[in-house]
Amino acid sequence: MSTPTTSDIPRLADKARKLLPILRRQARRPYIVEFSGTPKAGKTSVLHVINRFLKDCGYQVHVMGERAADCPVAMKGHFFFNTWTTTTMLASMIERLESEADVLLLDRGIFDALVWLEVQLRAHQVTPAEDEVFRRFVLLDRWRKLTDLTFVLNVSSGKALERENRDLLLSRSGTIMSARPLENYNQVLDHVQKREHQRFNFFKVDTTGHSSARESSIVVAEALVGCIAEWADPEVAALPREVVEGLFGDNRVLRIVDVMATVEAELVFRRRSQMGEDFVGLVGAVVLRHMGKMLLLHRAAAADEKREVFGSHVLWKGCHILGTPSEASGLQGYAANAIQNRLKEDFHLAQINAEDLAPKYLIWNRRDSRDAHHLGVFFDLEIQSPELADTLEKKVFKRERNRTKLGGDRFVSVSELQERVRGSELELESWSTELLAFITK
Repeated sequence: MSTPTTSDIPRLADKARKLLPILRRQARRPYIVEFSGTPKAGKTSVLHVINRFLKDCGYQVHVMGERAADCPVAMKGHFFFNTWTTTTMLASMIERLESEADVLLLDRGIFDALVWLEVQLRAHQVTPAEDEVFRRFVLLDRWRKLTDLTFVLNVSSGKALERENRDLLLSRSGTIMSARPLENYNQVLDHVQKREHQRFNFFKVDTTGHSSARESSIVVAEALVGCIAEWADPEVAALPREVVEGLFGDNRVLRIVDVMATVEAELVFRRRSQMGEDFVGLVGAVVLRHMGKMLLLHRAAAADEKREVFGSHVLWKGCHILGTPSEASGLQGYAANAIQNRLKEDFHLAQINAEDLAPKYLIWNRRDSRDAHHLGVFFDLEIQSPELADTLEKKVFKRERNRTKLGGDRFVSVSELQERVRGSELELESWSTELLAFITK
């Protein structure tokens, strides 16, 4: 691939602007980008150029500046210094997840914390035991996976010192800004990047030969726009509409055991924005059960457009099925994994194994044009713990970004659900209505 140049900027801007409505329609949180790297590699300058570029393209961007300058711990080599900057950065990042920002830019984030931890370990400022515990904390999946892209900008020690002293009358050096510490830092940067390459989505930029932050920023912008497109508009599982119509006929609900072989044989993957009318997207949906009852979820009346369109109550929680299933796990495994991740993200249910989720039904309502472009792959999940069941009934689950606010009504028996629907006390969305009718035949 050729290196992008100034002539590519209009193309990049056009691509970024066209991507924005897809991002806002489909993303559930801001896209999070970390900038890390060698001092004087241009990291902070590039971040600000990218911030301006995205804003000029219409994006809402929040920049989280480097926290080292704010740290009350005076000694930079102290373990507490890295602890304070890391945890403060982490708290700020979590705080911004429900914001209206489209992109969150971090001037040093989780990866950078690991780099400085390694620097301190090699300098005998932390023990191997402290290094292990802190590294495991920083790499905890819940927040480590929030960083979607990590730019690592590096520069040779000689070029870094040249940039540091370029406009000074007298050259200066410090504990970091001298040849040997910079060379050591670059070695650590490379070591940690290689060690953690499976945990982060890295994009490395060597700025040694770049004459300006603008030159580096064009390279970064090209990579960033492409990665946002992959993230915001992923490939999702789908079936050709003619296949779905042939499977269902006049039915609206099918037992999955009867059709799974056909479904897996005809499965395709397409980007959500390019699904079109010829394909039906597959949505993994889970019904939470406890003691023979189903959890009835209600959409809050305040500012939730889905309540008016799809109904005020639902019997399931779901999400698109991403990625291509492997032969080992198949559609069932990947659908279960998607549901597991969604329950963890939205309902904070951490101790759910994909193996506990078993697919039972396919639901499609082609008579309802609102639902005809999605096919539900329905699972049951038994909630064993009475304490957890009680928590699910009382908690409100908000997703401000998607204007969704779900509250647990309570676990309700099938007979009570039927009675409330008949008495017009309960307005179920269409898939919930079809499921209730099917299981009570």
